[in-house]
Amino acid sequence: MNNKKNQRRCELVDKEIDGTLLSEESIELEQLQNEMLDYRRKLAPLPLQEVRELHQSLIKRTQKKKIETFSDRVKKTAPIRWRWEKFKLSCTEFLAKRFNIHIDW
Repeated sequence: MNNKKNQRRCELVDKEIDGTLLSEESIELEQLQNEMLDYRRKLAPLPLQEVRELHQSLIKRTQKKKIETFSDRVKKTAPIRWRWEKFKLSCTEFLAKRFNIHIDW
């Protein structure tokens, strides 16, 4: 895409933003936009294949090694927490009996 075409495309984009673009100019803008995109794809194509390969490798890696989530950790620590709460309760009851204190739960 040459400089004149790009300059014209920019002028049409400005007119489109201002709301003063005519219907013939709209068709011209679409053509110029397509030319610019084709030029960009040839000049610097997006690495879509590499991105797809990376995505697939990440999926495979996570399937091989299950990532521990927060809820998994909670499930593991919940029994410990429950035992601790039970221990605290039994200590409280023991002390209440020992010192003859009535605890109203």
